Amino acid sequence: GLGLVEIRSLVASAIQVVCYQKRLPNGKRKFTEIAEIRGVENGRYTIERLFRYNPDSDRLEETGSKPAWQT
Repeated sequence: GLGLVEIRSLVASAIQVVCYQKRLPNGKRKFTEIAEIRGVENGRYTIERLFRYNPDSDRLEETGSKPAWQT
């Protein structure tokens, strides 16, 4: 058996990007956040949010964080 930290490390190494989708009050589905999984620290996932949905502009906007593959 693997422990929780080992399992989380395996998941973090297999998945680099997570896209969150949400149903808005008008019934449409939109991607509301795109995040990068950077690894595991102290048994918890390290997540860097790259894009976030702005309802005023109805667009995904950069958060200012750069993905690891661009650094």
